[in-house]
Amino acid sequence: MRSGCITCGDQGVPMRIVELHEGEAVCVDQDGASHKVAVELLDTVRPGERILVHAGVAIGAVT
Repeated sequence: MRSGCITCGDQGVPMRIVELHEGEAVCVDQDGASHKVAVELLDTVRPGERILVHAGVAIGAVT
């Protein structure tokens, strides 16, 4: 289990997109916890994709 806060952490956290809303995604982390994530920095995102999240913002795709 990861300790700390996703918003305050110094590292990117891989997450999977569950739902998309205007400029925001609902994602789950490796522990199954749900988070709201801003996705404006990425060109395209789709449910099921894995992204890298830092401070509540998607910063890249995980391939």
